[in-house]
Amino acid sequence: MSQLSLTAFANTLIDDIRSKLISTGANATGKTAASLSFLASENRLIVSGGKSFGLNKRDSNPFVEGGRGVGGMPPYQAIKDWVIARGIPMSAIYPIRKKIAERGTNLWIDNDRRDIVGSLLTDERINSLLENINREALDVVKFEIFETLIKRRA
Repeated sequence: MSQLSLTAFANTLIDDIRSKLISTGANATGKTAASLSFLASENRLIVSGGKSFGLNKRDSNPFVEGGRGVGGMPPYQAIKDWVIARGIPMSAIYPIRKKIAERGTNLWIDNDRRDIVGSLLTDERINSLLENINREALDVVKFEIFETLIKRRA
């Protein structure tokens, strides 16, 4: 019943998140944007993405929005991909990983956040989704009543 509304909502939300990734400069490799997906059922919507995004409970470190803090070297491949995407010399991979491990990313150091998801999940947007779901439910009920009346007349 509400799957159509949830699917439309998810598609628009994912498109908007991808646009935000680009506009905030958080789309160097495009992997996070490409990883965004959703699963919609009759009464549930799950939007998920790469671990760096933190859109679900398993993604405990939303690096894209808040940066990466101190502790342990970030994955080699992630930094290599980022360096290549940014056109930075490959010799910078180790120093970048070391700096992040010791001090964190600049976003984290500055205690700054990229508002990518929060500003998209407004009360207005959620209320619009609920109105669409209610409209779909009402249409189903009307159809069932109409169908019942026709069967009684036959």
